Amino acid sequence: MFLTFFPVVISGPLIRYDKFKIFIDKKDINTDGISNGLRRFIIGLAKKLLLRIN
Repeated sequence: MFLTFFPVVISGPLIRYDKFKIFIDKKDINTDGISNGLRRFIIGLAKKLLLRIN
């Protein structure tokens, strides 16, 4: 049952560095992405703070 929920355990590493390096090299930084990331961070922080207080 454990292996049906976590099949990666038997398949090895998720991704090797040489395949992941391609995504690092071609990252696109723009104001829309930064604002989206900040918005997600602030919403997540607010949720965390609200759940911790209650």
